[in-house]
Amino acid sequence: MITRIIKISLVAMSLCIVFVTQARQTIRVGVFDNKPIVFKDSDGKIRGFAIDLLENIAAQNDWDIEYRFDAWSNQLPALENGELDLLVGIAYSDERAERFDFSAQTAINNWGVVLQAENTKFTSLQDLVGKRVALMKKSIHSTSFIETMRSFNFTFTIVDADDYQSALDAVAQGKADAVVVNRVFSLLHGQKSELKETGIIFNPVEVRFAAPKGKSAEVLAGIDYSLSNAKKEASSYYYRALNKWLGNVSSNANFKWVFWVIIVAVTLLALVLFYNYMLSKQVKARTLQLARSERRYKLAQEAAHIGSWEWDIKHNQIYWSDNIAAMFGLRVGQFDGKYESYLAMLEEEDREIVIEAVNNALSNNQGYNVEHKIVWPDGSEHWLSGKGELQRDKEGNPARMVGIVQDITQKWRTENALRQSEKQYRNLINSTQEGIWVIDENNITTFANPAMERILGCAAGEMIDKPLFGFMDEQGKRIAQENVERRKQGIAEQHDFEFIRKDGKRIYTTVVTSPVIDGDVYKGAIAGVIDITARVEAENTLANSKAEFEAIFNSISDVCVYADEARHIVMVNPAVKQVFGYTPDELVGKKTEILYADKQDFEEQGKRQFSKETNVKNANYEMRYRRKDGSIFVGDTLGTKVFDAQGNILGLLGIIRDVTERHEAEAELQAHRYRLEELVKERTQEYENINKELEAFSYSVSHDLRAPLRAIDGFSEALREDYEGLLDVTGKEYIQRVRGAAQRMSLLIDDLLHLSRVSRSGMEMHEVDISQTVTESIQRHLESYPGKNVQYNIQPGLKVKADKRLLEIVINNLIDNAIKYSQNKKQSVIEFGCQQNNGDRVFFVKDNGAGFDMRFVKKLFTPFQRLHNPAEFEGTGVGLATVKRIITRHGGRVWAEAEEGKGATFHFTLGPASQGA
Repeated sequence: MITRIIKISLVAMSLCIVFVTQARQTIRVGVFDNKPIVFKDSDGKIRGFAIDLLENIAAQNDWDIEYRFDAWSNQLPALENGELDLLVGIAYSDERAERFDFSAQTAINNWGVVLQAENTKFTSLQDLVGKRVALMKKSIHSTSFIETMRSFNFTFTIVDADDYQSALDAVAQGKADAVVVNRVFSLLHGQKSELKETGIIFNPVEVRFAAPKGKSAEVLAGIDYSLSNAKKEASSYYYRALNKWLGNVSSNANFKWVFWVIIVAVTLLALVLFYNYMLSKQVKARTLQLARSERRYKLAQEAAHIGSWEWDIKHNQIYWSDNIAAMFGLRVGQFDGKYESYLAMLEEEDREIVIEAVNNALSNNQGYNVEHKIVWPDGSEHWLSGKGELQRDKEGNPARMVGIVQDITQKWRTENALRQSEKQYRNLINSTQEGIWVIDENNITTFANPAMERILGCAAGEMIDKPLFGFMDEQGKRIAQENVERRKQGIAEQHDFEFIRKDGKRIYTTVVTSPVIDGDVYKGAIAGVIDITARVEAENTLANSKAEFEAIFNSISDVCVYADEARHIVMVNPAVKQVFGYTPDELVGKKTEILYADKQDFEEQGKRQFSKETNVKNANYEMRYRRKDGSIFVGDTLGTKVFDAQGNILGLLGIIRDVTERHEAEAELQAHRYRLEELVKERTQEYENINKELEAFSYSVSHDLRAPLRAIDGFSEALREDYEGLLDVTGKEYIQRVRGAAQRMSLLIDDLLHLSRVSRSGMEMHEVDISQTVTESIQRHLESYPGKNVQYNIQPGLKVKADKRLLEIVINNLIDNAIKYSQNKKQSVIEFGCQQNNGDRVFFVKDNGAGFDMRFVKKLFTPFQRLHNPAEFEGTGVGLATVKRIITRHGGRVWAEAEEGKGATFHFTLGPASQGA
C-alpha cells in the first residue's frame, strides 16, 4: 500500500519539489471481432476475455487504453507500421515473431477446427477436396489450413471473409461448404450458426499480446509480470475472466467432442469395410497428418520454450527432447545423458540447488521443482525452470523421474528489469535531499525517506506508525489539523512550517502537500519537505546585522555620510549635527555638494570616486567643508565605494573627521621635531667622542696593561729557573701562583677586549650553515681533550642568515662550555638542534655535564659572574656575556635551563632576519 501511494502521488507531484506533472501513459490497442477473446458488442463497447485481462493489467500500471477497432486483416499492418502500441488475441508463430514482439506469458491456448453445415458429412481433409472453404483473411489458422491442404496436393476454393462471424455466415448462406475457425470461437458460435464439427483439428497455438518490434518492451514487461503473478493465484482476475468467458461452454464442448469422435470412428469403420483402397489412402493421409501434428506439437513446445525429459535412475541415463539441448546451448546429441554430466554443466551454486531438489524428490517423495541458471559455452547466461515427478518400481525404489524444462530467460529478465526499476525508484526516493513524508487517513506515518528522518533527527524507520502531530508544538498541531482538513477536500498547497526535532531543536521548513484520493475516498497525504532552517537563520542574522550596523553607524563620533550613485544623501549619523550643524532630516535627499566649501572640489571628487573609468575603490584625503553657519573647516575623509553582488557601484560611504585641532597640534609637533633633531645630532656627536675614548682605552689596556703582566710572568719564570735549588716547595708554589694570576689577568684582558670589539664591530649578514659550524667547533675542541669520550648528535642542514664571524664566537663559547662542564663524565653527550616555537626557530646546545642551580640563572650572562669554582672549571665569566651581546645584536634572545649534576641546555634565537635562510 505504501509503494502504491508513493507511486501515485509522486507522479502527480513530481517528487513534491519541482511540481512537474507527468502524464499517464496512453496505450493504443488494436481490437477486432473474435468473440469471446475480443469483440465489439451491440452497444459499441469493446469486450472479451483478452479485454478483461488487459484492463486489469492497465489499472495496475496506470495506463490509459485507447481502443482502435477494425477488421482483422487491417490490424496486423497497423501494428507493423506503428499505428498501434498493442494487439490483443493474436496467435504466436515464428514468422510473426520476426515481425512483432510478443508477451512471454500466454493468455490462452487455442487451435484450428473445421466446421460444416448440418447436412454435410466431412470427416477428413480429403473430403474437402474441390469444396468451398470460408477462411478469415490473414488468420494464422487460415494460413496453416492452406499449407496443410497444399502439402497433400488437395485443391479447394477459398471463400475470403473479414472475420470469423462472416466466415460462419458464408456457410449458413450456402456460399461455402465448410469454414475454418479457432476452437474457442467454435465452442461459442458454431452451434448458434447451426454448424457442426468435422473432427478435423490442427495448428495448436498460443494466444498472446503483440507489440511493434522494439517499441513497447516496457508494456510487454508489465503484461508478463501481471499475468505471471495472476496465474499463481486461483482467485485472480485471470481465472475470473477465464471462467466468465469460457467456463459456461466447457461441458457442452466436451460432450460434442465425444460425440463427434464416435461419429468419426463409425465412419472410419464403415470405410474400412467398404472402401479398403480409400482406407489405405486415408491411413496414409492420417499418418502424414499425425506426423505434422507431432511437428506442430514440437513447434508448440519450442514456441513455449518447453522441453520434456526422462531420467532412468537405475541405469543413470537421461533422455530429453531435442529442444532441451538448445536450452543448454548444445547441439543435438552433444549431451551424453549422464546425471553427472548434467551437473557438470552447472555452476557450483546452481549445482547445489539442483542436487538438493533431486535428493528431496528421491528421499521425501516431493515433486522435483527447481529454477537455476545455465551458462552456455559462449558465456551467455540463461535461466531454466525444471519440474518433474518421481516414479517407483514395485519394491518402492526410485525407478525414473519424468518432467519438463522451460526456458524462463525472458521471464527472469523481465522480472529482473522490474526489480531493477523498483530498486532505481527506491534509490531515487532514498537519495533525494528533500524529505518525503506519507500519512494515511488517520494521520499515521506510513512512509518517510532517509532525508525526512534526517530532517527530524530520527533513526531509520523510527517515524513509521507514529502520529503526524508528534513533531509539533501546540500551535503547530492546530495548524496541521487545519491543513489536513483541506487535504480531505482535495486541496494541494505549499506553505512554511515549524517542526520540533527529536532532540527538541526547532527547525523551519517549506512543505508541499498533496492529498491521496482513491476514487472519492481520502486515503491520506504525501508531502515534500525542504529544510530552510539555514535560510531563516541567515535572514535573522541579516536582520540582526542590519540593526547592529545602524547602531554602530549612529554611534560613531565622526560624521558618516552614505550617498547613492547620483550623490544624493541617503543617510547620515547624528554626529553630523555637532560637526556641520545640520540635522539628519535636513540633509537626506540633498546632494553632497551642500557639505563642500568649494564647488570645484565637489566636482573633482565626483570624477575621482564615481567615474566608471577609474579603479579607485577607497581613498583617504583631506577636504575643505562648509558648516551650516558658513564656517569652513578641514576634514580628514575616508571614502569607500559600495558595490552590489555584480560589481556595480551602489554608492559611496564617507567618514569625515574635523582635524582642525590636529593640524594645530601637528604644527606644534613639527617645531618640537626640529628641536629634537638638533638634540639627536648633539648626542650622536657625544657618543662618537665616547666611542673614540673607549677605543683609546682599549688600546691602552691592550698595550699598557699587558707589558707589566708580561714582566711579572717573565721574571717569575726566571726566578723559578735561576733559583730553583734555593726555593723550597712553598716558594715554588708561590711563584706558580703569581704566574697563574698573571696569565689569568692576561686572559681576562683578552676577553674584555673581545667583548668590546663584539659590541662595536660592524655586521655582515650571510647565509651560514650552522650545523657545519657546530661540527667544526666540536672537532677543534676535542683536540684539546685527547682521549676524551664524547658522543655528539648534530641536526644536519640547519642554515641561518647571520654574521658568520660573530656566530662562530657564539658556537665556540657554547661548545667549549658543554665539553668543559661535562669533562668529569665517563662519556660526554652533546646535542645540537632546532625547534619551532610560535613561528620562531629556537636553536639549542645541550650537554650532560655539571649543570647549575636555576636559582642563580640571572647571573649567568653577566660579565665576571661564575656559578662554579674556578679550581674545578677554569674560565673568566665573560664568554656567556659575549654570547648574549652577539645574540642581542642579531635581534634574538638567549636563555638556559639546567639541573645540578644532570647537564644544561642553552637556547637562542637569531631574530626575524635569520628566518629566511
